[in-house]
Order: sequence, then structure tokens, then C-alpha cells
Amino acid sequence: VLSDDNIQFLTELNASQLLIGFDSGSFLGTRSMVVSIDNDGSLNDSWTNQTDDVLGKRISADENDQFIKGYAKSDDKILIIWKDTRSGDADIYGQILDFNGNLLLDAAGVAIGFGGNDQQNPSITYNEVQSEFMVCWEDFNGLDFNILCRTINEESLELSDVIVICDDGSNQKSPDVHSTLDGSYIFAWEDSRNGVTADIFYQHLQNGSFQYMQNGIVLCDADFNQKKPQIDLYDETENSYIIFWDDLRSSGKEDLTNIYVQSVSIIADDSCLLGDVSGDEIINVIDIVNLVNHVLGLSSLADSQLCAADLNQD
Repeated sequence: VLSDDNIQFLTELNASQLLIGFDSGSFLGTRSMVVSIDNDGSLNDSWTNQTDDVLGKRISADENDQFIKGYAKSDDKILIIWKDTRSGDADIYGQILDFNGNLLLDAAGVAIGFGGNDQQNPSITYNEVQSEFMVCWEDFNGLDFNILCRTINEESLELSDVIVICDDGSNQKSPDVHSTLDGSYIFAWEDSRNGVTADIFYQHLQNGSFQYMQNGIVLCDADFNQKKPQIDLYDETENSYIIFWDDLRSSGKEDLTNIYVQSVSIIADDSCLLGDVSGDEIINVIDIVNLVNHVLGLSSLADSQLCAADLNQD
């Protein structure tokens, strides 16, 4: 076949089966494909097209360009996402397959991130506790970039409504999302709200509620750019995670890129709703007034209020 095949991922489905995801490009366009290999090196027939003279299985029947951008696995399913141009703009599409190679969503794929402008740079994770996939991306609204997400239920295959992680009014880009051991989600992204350079911001979503103020909190605001944050687990016992990124704080006449890290530990504490200083289960200006008065020494918060007032949990 006259095409260029570029591998985008290789993963183990089970003890006897590997899956390769690749983009197959020719003068007809680029198609996203998968092929399965057994332990003995033979191709798994259930993962090949039966009608096309093509090695592997297409994950979308649409004839526009597709470029694989990530995947996540459960115990018996895999969600693959790709950049798709069928609307004329860049959108994020996805397809779920079982481990026998059956397509479980629409044959052309399902639009996860879409709109009048580009949706790009997606990140994906699987949440074992919630039995769902989470996909996040940078969304261009015509003026600036925001961070948006959606979940897909593993059993019902239903898409959630859009979850707005950050729409501060400046540029938020290159998100990374990671599911935690307790079933919550943590997010990191590039954010330029504080100036012309990008900082790293952070948010934690637990039981459907943000644990920090809307639009997140700063994780690193050193000089020059901090870019491309990534999250990974490093201590299961403490439910702790590491966030690392490209950091240009050492730059002078030339850009010098180093790798910096920060750690985050998820502490199980349902004793308070962060930000609800007044205790009325509503976060509004009254909570801000109570917090400011405490900081200025005009009044004091009760011990029961201090948990909610400690917004960065330090």
C-alpha cells in the first residue's frame, strides 16, 4: 500500500495481545488505524478490516484527515482520541473499542471537543473508581484559549456536559489531566493571566466540585515561561503525584530549558467545602468578606471555618 504509516502508541491489552495505533497517510489523506499482534508475532484477524486492502482496522469511517492524539484503557475497553478536520476546523474525536476489536461508538467516531474554532492538544485519563474516561483540551473561542473537559461513561458510553476548568479571559493551553487513586481528578496547564509569559496553574476536581477557586491556583510563577506540564503518580501509599514541566527561568540572552517539578498529595478530608467560610454551603462574596476580615484582624474565624478558608490547603 502506498502510504506512510507513523506509529503513535503501543500498549498491552492483556497478557497475550499488544495494540499498535498509527496514522496512515497518502495522497487520499491521513487515516487513524489500529492493529493487534499476538505473543507469537501474528496479526489478530479481529483487528483488521475485512473489506479494505489495508493492514489494520480504521477507527473512523469518515474520509477526512485524522491524527491520533492519545488513548486510555479500562480493563476491557480502550478509548482512542484524534485530531479531526471534518468540520473545517480542528476538533477532538474519539472511538471506544473492546479488546476484540469491535467499535462501540458511531462508526465515524464521536465528537468530544468541537466548536466554531480549533480544539487541540488533548489529554486523556481513565478513572477506575468512577468507571469513566476524562478528556481535556485547549479550546480557542476566537479570542483566547480555555481549558475544557468532558467525561465518557465506560458502561453507558454517554458523554457528559462540558466541564470548564479555566476560562479566565487570558490564554490557557497544554492541559494535562490525571485520575487519582481516590477517584478524583487533578489538572495542570499553561496559563498567561499574570503577564506575557506562561505560568503553571493547578486544579483538583473531587465529587464533582472544584477544591480550589474557579479557574485554579498558581503552581509555579517563576520568571519566563513554564510550559507543557505533565502529571504522574509517584507514591500510592500517600496518594501523591508529581507535576513536571519545561522551565525557562534560567534564560538570559538565550532560552535555556530545564525540568522542574512539584508534588501534590491528595488528602481525604470531607470535613469542609473549600471556600465556604460562612458555612452556608454557598460560595459567594460573603465568604470573601469573612476571609478578608480574618486576615486583616478585624474578626476571627472559628476553628470549624478555618478548613474552608485554607483555599490552597497549606
